[in-house]
Amino acid sequence: MSTALPAAFDPEWYLATYPDVALTGMDPVEHYQRFGRMLGRQPSADAPRSRPVLPHLQPDTATAKPVTPATASAAPELAIPRPSRPGPIIDRPAGFNAAASIPGTLLSNVTERTKPLTLAHLADTPQAESATPAALNTYAKLFGLPAPAKSSARASGNLTGFEPFQTGALRIESLWYETTGTLRLRIAGGEDSAAWVLSAFQAVPDSPDVLHPAGESLVLPAEGPALWDIALVHPMMPVLVQATGPDGMVQATALLAFPSLLPGGLHGAEGKALQRTSNPMDSLWSLTEMLVREKLGKTGANAPSLAGIRVSLRGATGAEPIFAAPTLDWLDTLFGLSVTPIDDAEDALTQGEAALRDLLGERAPARPQGDAGLILTLPGDGLPTLSALVSRRLDNDLPENSAAPYLVAEDANLRPRWMVSPAVGPTSDPSQPSIGTPGLAASATEAAALPVPVAVLFRPRNPPHPTRLLLPVAPDALAQDTKPSKIGPLLVVLTAHDPARMEELLRSVQTMAQADFVVRLAGVDKAALRASLNRILGNGGWRETGLETDLRSLAGEGDTELLLTLDDRVVLYDPQTLVSLKALIDRTPDTASASCLLLAERVVKKAAVLSPAVGGLFPARVSFATSPSLGFHEPDTFQPLPSADYAVVANALPLSLWRRDVLAALPTPDGPVPDHAADIHLGLDALDAGYRHLCSSKIRAGYLGEYVRRDEIDPVGTQYLRPALWEAIFRRVTVLRELF
Repeated sequence: MSTALPAAFDPEWYLATYPDVALTGMDPVEHYQRFGRMLGRQPSADAPRSRPVLPHLQPDTATAKPVTPATASAAPELAIPRPSRPGPIIDRPAGFNAAASIPGTLLSNVTERTKPLTLAHLADTPQAESATPAALNTYAKLFGLPAPAKSSARASGNLTGFEPFQTGALRIESLWYETTGTLRLRIAGGEDSAAWVLSAFQAVPDSPDVLHPAGESLVLPAEGPALWDIALVHPMMPVLVQATGPDGMVQATALLAFPSLLPGGLHGAEGKALQRTSNPMDSLWSLTEMLVREKLGKTGANAPSLAGIRVSLRGATGAEPIFAAPTLDWLDTLFGLSVTPIDDAEDALTQGEAALRDLLGERAPARPQGDAGLILTLPGDGLPTLSALVSRRLDNDLPENSAAPYLVAEDANLRPRWMVSPAVGPTSDPSQPSIGTPGLAASATEAAALPVPVAVLFRPRNPPHPTRLLLPVAPDALAQDTKPSKIGPLLVVLTAHDPARMEELLRSVQTMAQADFVVRLAGVDKAALRASLNRILGNGGWRETGLETDLRSLAGEGDTELLLTLDDRVVLYDPQTLVSLKALIDRTPDTASASCLLLAERVVKKAAVLSPAVGGLFPARVSFATSPSLGFHEPDTFQPLPSADYAVVANALPLSLWRRDVLAALPTPDGPVPDHAADIHLGLDALDAGYRHLCSSKIRAGYLGEYVRRDEIDPVGTQYLRPALWEAIFRRVTVLRELF
């Protein structure tokens, strides 16, 4: 198709005739060449084909002149409303694109605009009376450099000097990572900042005292807003932003101490999780100020809590952020911390994992045993949070391998997703971060909840391919010791709907356990269900009970060690499922029940897709709207907890293994409990009695049909509304908070 513009093309007529052109903000010529010709639109009024003019845009026949080739260009004679200029989709003010970039810096004492300079150069540049050296001095303190400028009596109240960039024409309205190496700022602008120049400077970890111009400077237009791209010298080092007036005097300098907190940065999830104001930029400035003060020792004790970082190499590829040279250099230069591997030379590692171990060993020799201080232990996909790196508030007497809260971000685009706060206590799960003093046993001190998330974990957004989901054990779970083929006497409370499914499930259970069966008939054809039960278990090999029968009473009538609640819609992929759940219960004497991740089919665009269904019940919300209340729900736990053992408020009853004596000892409810709240009611009663519940995503079972997760579950009972009980619940369970 030809792209030549017709000789008779009338841009004014084209713009007035087709109103959508003005909405795009495009030039009429460009729009016609790209879209109009393809859509069959006329280039002018005298084109041979009839033009589709909207009725309200028809010319006034009483006043309009006849349209002929000679008068085709006389479009103003037509009574057609026309915009004064093409209006873009976003109503940008005039002069939006008038900002100009200039290379390097505008410092009078630097002969070459792209030449590196020092803090002293920035401090010696002519300063306006209102300018303060706070940002420059803070930068120097972060790296242990001499203060470049004398303090002023009119010094800013903050350490980073952000106040001029928080209000007025210099206000930075938004700031984010456009690419890994580029920050993009949107500045309010206006007449008060016309012809002002913005410049940015950054150093590399090897030479923090040598500053390099970060990209080009920006001359602000008379009308804003204006966009400015800062080409970073290093993806994580602090950035100094300086505003110079038309007279060459520096008007303001701000320190962006931790640019990785920005959206698109490695700590963007931390910035989102700790956001305290509705405006993200205001929150960023205040959070940065708080972190800088803690780093410099303005609060708490004299030394940071964190003394070292260890990382697990299991499953690591080397592409994770923790292994990147810029990250390791930044941790060493700014925080004095090195990363060492957990895995020793004797451990069985793949060739790639062994290469990573050697790489870390070359950069920082292994820390001698017995060194004082808290050691942060991370999985390979983790990165320490800034809160943990600067914190002086962590308990230095934490037992080794204490469970620690962490954040989850998508590995592809670093989008914040979850904040996970595990139950208080020790953990041996390598897929979750832990922290503690080496050699300090858990019994030596009372476990404490950590006040800050200690790591960001980078994980894929979507679950793996269905073939990986169908594996009965998570592919990245550690190999377990050989297990026995059966467990001991077991009371099975089975809810039956379909005879065929029930028969298949009964045969599976009989291969896994020595079991007695109590059956609740929920299907329509109860005669067929009874016939199938007699065929598989024999007459007298099972007993029937009503759907309304409480599990507590059934547990009281039995004499086995364990009780299993089971629905015939569950499929046990792994013949060792029940053995694995019993191992979870036997891990600690205060575990009341255990379950695993259930997978179910859901319909997506008319196709059945296998996806995680339920992996336990969690706290959902705290509300004071009417009376204090605590809500619960069933979230999708696969991304924050893809291969982990974790504590929950309750386990879903389609598959849960219980200590029978614990279940029997729970108090009888005052009245009937609805089926949809039976699991949460049992779980909360057990928590109130001092027990806990565990669920594992390392083990998978199926659920036939679509499982509808409950967004809000009423525990049925005012005793669970008392705020005095909330802390006890939160300490014993994992708390999930969705960030985006």
